[in-house]
Amino acid sequence: MWSFMGTAKDFIQDCIVHVDKFQALISRYKSINLSISSLCQQMSETFLIALDGKTIYRNLEFEDAQETHQQNQLKILRSAHGNIVQFMTLIYSFFSKDGSQVQNHFETYAKKVDHIVEEALRSNIKQCMTQLCRAVSGDNKTSLSPLFKVLLTLRQASPTATPKIEFSPSLKKLEKNVNMLPQLIGTISEFKRLPELISCKESQEKPIHISIGQDEEIGKIQAAVTAGMSAIVEQIYIYRKSWDKYKGIWETDKDSFVQRYGRLNTPVSSFDADLNRYTEKANTIEQEDTLVNIQAVQIDCSPLKSLLVQHCNEWQIKFTQLLKNKATGRLKELYAMMQHSDSLRKPPVTLNELAEKLKLLETLQTNLPKTEAQIHLIHDQFAILDKYEVFVEAEVQDLHGRLNGEWDLFQHKLVDCDQTLQEQKEKFKNNLLLSSQDFREKTKLALKDFGQTGPFNSSLGCDLAMKEIVGFRNQLEALRQEESTVLQGLSFFKIEQPPFRAIKILEKDVDSLQEVWEVNLDWNRNWNVWKVGQFATLQTESMESTTQEMFKRLQKLQRELKDKQWEIIDFCKSKIDQFRRILPLIVNLRNPAMRDRHWQEIGGDLHYTIDPTSPDFTLDKIISLGFDMHSDKICEVSGASSKELSIEQGLENIQMTWDKIFLDVEPYKDEGHFWLRGTEEVFQALEDNQVVLSTMKASHFVKAFEKEVDCWERRLSLVLEVVEMILTVQRQWIYLENIFRGKDIREQLPRECKEFESASSMWKSVMSRLHSDNRALHGTHHPGLLEKLSLMNIKLEEIQKALDMYLETKRQIFPRFYFLSNDDVLEILGQSQNPQAMQPHLKKCFDNIKSLRMEVMVTSVRLDDAEPV
Repeated sequence: MWSFMGTAKDFIQDCIVHVDKFQALISRYKSINLSISSLCQQMSETFLIALDGKTIYRNLEFEDAQETHQQNQLKILRSAHGNIVQFMTLIYSFFSKDGSQVQNHFETYAKKVDHIVEEALRSNIKQCMTQLCRAVSGDNKTSLSPLFKVLLTLRQASPTATPKIEFSPSLKKLEKNVNMLPQLIGTISEFKRLPELISCKESQEKPIHISIGQDEEIGKIQAAVTAGMSAIVEQIYIYRKSWDKYKGIWETDKDSFVQRYGRLNTPVSSFDADLNRYTEKANTIEQEDTLVNIQAVQIDCSPLKSLLVQHCNEWQIKFTQLLKNKATGRLKELYAMMQHSDSLRKPPVTLNELAEKLKLLETLQTNLPKTEAQIHLIHDQFAILDKYEVFVEAEVQDLHGRLNGEWDLFQHKLVDCDQTLQEQKEKFKNNLLLSSQDFREKTKLALKDFGQTGPFNSSLGCDLAMKEIVGFRNQLEALRQEESTVLQGLSFFKIEQPPFRAIKILEKDVDSLQEVWEVNLDWNRNWNVWKVGQFATLQTESMESTTQEMFKRLQKLQRELKDKQWEIIDFCKSKIDQFRRILPLIVNLRNPAMRDRHWQEIGGDLHYTIDPTSPDFTLDKIISLGFDMHSDKICEVSGASSKELSIEQGLENIQMTWDKIFLDVEPYKDEGHFWLRGTEEVFQALEDNQVVLSTMKASHFVKAFEKEVDCWERRLSLVLEVVEMILTVQRQWIYLENIFRGKDIREQLPRECKEFESASSMWKSVMSRLHSDNRALHGTHHPGLLEKLSLMNIKLEEIQKALDMYLETKRQIFPRFYFLSNDDVLEILGQSQNPQAMQPHLKKCFDNIKSLRMEVMVTSVRLDDAEPV
């Protein structure tokens, strides 16, 4: 028993030891749980957003501050999470060697702790987003403090672009700043599930950051933040439109507007009103609120206000500069005008100077009222410049100060100049009248000198004469200029003076004489070309028209200058007239119808061998050989050559006609042979050409072509005979060919049938050859063709007679056939095995019979009245 009691005591002692160990483990477990709970609480309160409700952020300050805060808070979160992982790892080490049941319980415990960590982070993100939402939209309990500051300013994208109101930072940037949920989710994305970290096994649940990012409540808070910011942005845009009332200040192009403004000749009062208007606008802009709070956004308008005031100042500077330029320009123009009047004091040397000075004086006197009005305007402009304290150069101020005194002095100066110029005007008038008389005598002497020394004689030569004419023309031009000066001066004094008659006469005579010498020069040039040119290349029509035109010009000049007795006119006219007399001779020799036989005939009379194509045969050679002495003979030969040319051309036309005429030979009934279908073109050509040949033979000029004409007559006669014979044979052959096709006729006329086949074979051969060579002239001249056709015609006529005799025997047998033509009888005989073939011919054979009903024997006859008999 005691032994048992001792063992029990040892057992109890061991149990007590194990109980103490287990109690220590339980205590450690509870302590770790409390630590984990404390760390989770810390993680839920370690906010990733820092908003104190006092700080107002500008530009990137909000982003930078939140980024710094998040990095600091992330360190705390990492530490807390790391401690939790260590605690869980320690607990796991207690039970890692236990059975599966314990392992399952631990996994359940680890998942529970993991959910607690997830909820801590979820609570953190939710509280952060709630805090941000309260900062953006407020909570309806306390007044909303500004969170962001936005500058309102003007920006210009390029030097030529129109400035626009913009926000700094942009409203899109603000909206991006408050969209912090993705950033927060990204910050906690590094925290993994506890089971993955402890057991190194991949968890089947979603990662913590994805689960939190898909949380509906957090999503609603983010949507509220976005909606609140969108409402703020909309209100800011509405506020920005309140500045559109000043849009004209910065949008209008100042330089272009001021240029147009300057061209409008704007009165001084408008300048004053516009300058004052921009002063008032600048004051109004200064009174606008500088800081405007729109919920969580504070708008700072100071940059915009400063720029708008600056624009108003620029407008004022542009207007005052324009006014200053206008005033200074008018002032200097006025002084320049008054200084220009000093030239009136200098006595005029020429009449033009006198006219210019009188005109200037009249202009200045007329513009006195207008100039005085300009002075008042200048004073008003400088008064406005003083009002707005615009800097004006000392030189310009001095000119403005002396303006009134200079104006009075200028008016007295004009009165003195008027009196002086009137005295000078009278003096110029008297001198001009004397000059007019002297000039009239000068023109008369010039006309007389031209009549005595002008180049009127042909012995001078063209070059010297034209040179002298140029001298007279230069003298005439000088007189014209002097005349213009005199007449212009007289018209200035309103003295009527007709043009000087001697100058007109001199000008007309010089022009006429120059024209005569020009005609003479042109004629010499043409003659020098014509006389040495090869005769075969001379253009007689051009020569004739040129000669005639020159002769008419000289005739016209001679009529106009009939009282002048200029020798050069008669000399030039006689040269051209002499050429006109031999021109018909040249035309006859250049007749294109002239042939070698004609040149030989002319050369026989001249005893000279003529080669018209030789380079030595020129117009000069023709004149030297005395061709003009035989002009009648040459005219006769040329006329005969023209007549012979018409015959030659007629024969060529006949040849060309028959080269183009073809026989119309075509296939006959698609049976492999041919027939002549039409001959109208051939007979028409034959008739026309035979008439032409008859006319040629009747001509006296046919001798040179007599053999050729006779040859064509024979050829055309043969064509006519052959074509007519072809038509005759063809007509008979076609008729008989249809007849001898029938078997009965062939059996009843065997000899004639053989003769027809022989003639038919010959006919087909002839027509096949004509089809292969259907040229009318060449085809009909085949050797022996006419004889063959004649032989065929005779044979066919004999066959026709034999056929007529055969039909006569049939008519004698059955006299009723006399009422039928040969074709009808032949048709009946050719179908003797077919009694019905008689039906169409019964009316002709029998009176009042229309048809027969045929059986083995005739049973009845039907009359025309349809009554059977």
